[in-house]
Amino acid sequence: MKKGTQHKAFCTYINRLMFEYNRCVQLIILLLFWSNLLYGQHIQHIDATEKTEERPILTGLKGIKLGEYTTLSIGGDYRFQAESFINEEFGSHDGQDNAWLLNRIMLNADWNFGENLNAFVELSSSTVIGKEDLTAVDKDVLAFNQIFAQYKFMPELQMMVGRKNLSYGSGRLVDIRNLPNVRRSFDLLQLKFIKNTLEADIFIASIVRNEVGVLDNDFFEFKESFYGFHFSDYISGLINLDVYYFFQKQNDVVYNNITGNERRSAVGIHHYGTLKGWSYNNEIIHQFGSFEDSRISALAYYFQVEYAFQNTPNNLKTGLKFEVIDGDDDPEDNKVGNFDAFYPKGAYFGRVARFGPSNLIDIHPYINFKRGRFFYEFDIDFFWRESTKDGVYNPALQLEYPSLNNQPYIGTQLGTFTSYELNEYVSLELETNFIFPGSFLKQSGLTNSLFHFVFTTEFKF
Repeated sequence: MKKGTQHKAFCTYINRLMFEYNRCVQLIILLLFWSNLLYGQHIQHIDATEKTEERPILTGLKGIKLGEYTTLSIGGDYRFQAESFINEEFGSHDGQDNAWLLNRIMLNADWNFGENLNAFVELSSSTVIGKEDLTAVDKDVLAFNQIFAQYKFMPELQMMVGRKNLSYGSGRLVDIRNLPNVRRSFDLLQLKFIKNTLEADIFIASIVRNEVGVLDNDFFEFKESFYGFHFSDYISGLINLDVYYFFQKQNDVVYNNITGNERRSAVGIHHYGTLKGWSYNNEIIHQFGSFEDSRISALAYYFQVEYAFQNTPNNLKTGLKFEVIDGDDDPEDNKVGNFDAFYPKGAYFGRVARFGPSNLIDIHPYINFKRGRFFYEFDIDFFWRESTKDGVYNPALQLEYPSLNNQPYIGTQLGTFTSYELNEYVSLELETNFIFPGSFLKQSGLTNSLFHFVFTTEFKF
C-alpha cells in the first residue's frame, strides 16, 4: 500500500473512531445527568437520636408485598459498551480496524410464594451497532436469559427446573459469560443440598443456543448435553475446596481440523484460601473420554498467588497467575490431547479475547490498587503454545491460528483496567490491551501489533 493511501485510510479510521467516541461521550453525559436527577431525590428520615438517612427511590422495587405470603422484587441492568480494534487480525490487509457499540438490557422479576416456592424470570436484550461479522455472543434481540422455579423440600434441600445461568468454582470450566454481550444459559434440572458451609448439587442440562431474533431460542433441545456433580466446602480462611465431575456430550466437534462426535468427562479440584495478606487460587483438571475412534486425555493446571500489602492507603495488591493447558501432541495418532474448557468466561484473558484456554502456557503478573472510588489494574501476559503440533484457539475453542511452524511463543499482551463507581448503581470502566506478536504469529505471516479498547458504563438496580 502506498504511503498516501495508508495516510488516507488512517485518517478515515480516526475520523470514524472520533465519531463513535463523541456518541459515547454524549450518552455518558446523559446517563450521568439522569443518575444525578434520579438519585438526587431521596426520602429523608430525621430522628433526634440518629443522623439523616438517604433511601433511594429504587429500593421500593424490592420486597413488594402482594399478599400475606407473597412478595415480588424487581431488578435490572443496563450496560453500554464502545469497543474498537486496530489490527484485529495481526495482519497488514484492510478491514481489520473496527469500532462498534454494544447494548445490553436485562430486567428481572423474583416472586417468593411463602418460604418454600420461588419463581424467577429475567428478560435480556443484546444488540450491536456497527459490527459486521457477528458471533453468538454479540446479538440476541430479546430472550429469556433465565426463567425457572425453585422449591425447597426442606431447609437444606431444594430443586430447580428451568433456564438458568450457571457458574461453578473459579469459573474456569463453567461461567455465566458476563463480559461478552450475550450471557450463557442452560435449560436444566438441578438438585442442591446446603448445610452450614457445605454445598453440593447435581444437575442435568442442555446449553441454550442463542439466535439473533425475538424469543426464538428453543427450550430443552439437548443437542449438546451437560451433566455434573459439584461439591464445595468453606473449611477455613486458609483451606476451601471445590470438587466436581462434569460430563459433556456433543456432536460435530472440530479439533485441529478433525471433526467427530465427542463424549468428554472432567474431574477437578479447586483449592483456595487466604493467610496474612496472602491468597491463593489453584485448580487441577483431568479430562478423559472419546472422540470418534480416539480416546481423550488432557490436563490443565492453574496457579494463582496474590499478596495484599498491609497498612497501605490504596489497598495495593500484586499477584501472579501461571497456567498450563494441554494441546494435541500428534494429530495423526488415536489420542486427542486438546483440553476443552467447556463453558468458560468469554473473555478468558481480558476483554480483548484473542486466545482461548486450550494449548496454552501463560505467565501473568499483575498489580492493582484503589484510590477513592477508582480502581486500577496493570498486567502483562506471556503466551506460549503447550504443543507445537497444535494451533492456537479462540475463546469459542475454534482453531483460529493453525500450526504452520514449530515456534512456541505466541505473543505478549499488555493490559490496563480502570473503573469508577459513581454510586452503588452506576459504574464506568475502561480496558485497553496491546498484543505484540511472538515468533509463532510472525512466522505465520501475522506481524502487526494489535490494539484494543472497550469503554463500559453500567447501571444496576
